[in-house]
Amino acid sequence: EACEDTVLRHDYSTVQALAVLSTTSHALAAITGAQTDRMTRDDGWRLLSTGRHLERLAFLASALAAGFETGAVMDEGGFEALLALFDSTITFQALYQKRHDIPALLDLLVLDRDNPRSLGWVLQTLRGRLARIEDGAARLAEALPDPKDWSLEALCARDAAGRPTRLLALLQQCTDGALQLSDDLTARYFTHSEDARHTVGA
Repeated sequence: EACEDTVLRHDYSTVQALAVLSTTSHALAAITGAQTDRMTRDDGWRLLSTGRHLERLAFLASALAAGFETGAVMDEGGFEALLALFDSTITFQALYQKRHDIPALLDLLVLDRDNPRSLGWVLQTLRGRLARIEDGAARLAEALPDPKDWSLEALCARDAAGRPTRLLALLQQCTDGALQLSDDLTARYFTHSEDARHTVGA
């Protein structure tokens, strides 16, 4: 409704756009809350949760890569914007106060498997969801990098040109792995054809 009003009034201001996004965010949060609080934890819920985490993984990995590729993360505004995208501003400030420190940023946003917005937590959760889906879905997680193999030292390493090549490669693996797993799950469970043999919750 808010989007329709914006189009009808031809009001495309930043303020109006932010208002529409805020309304949409609240609506989506309500839907997510209902899913979390009321749905039975069967394979249907696991696939729904997996889809949400795949979207989160692909988006956040791409955003973090863009922050480093453009150098925005070295700017105070860019640094804060990445924390906000990962919904980790308060957590970062509680742990590191006002320090704009790249290793601290990577530790919280990539490695910290206690932070539900970190890439490590998302990957760990995805593997757990897939492991509990019947019919061997856990094998599909092979497309994803394993956060147990990561180290802060490797993520902070720079090549001769000063680029964080290992970090960028890892982020690309996260993005590619999320997209590949999405395709694999779609082909396995949601493609309607005579050859489809896999169902969930049956």
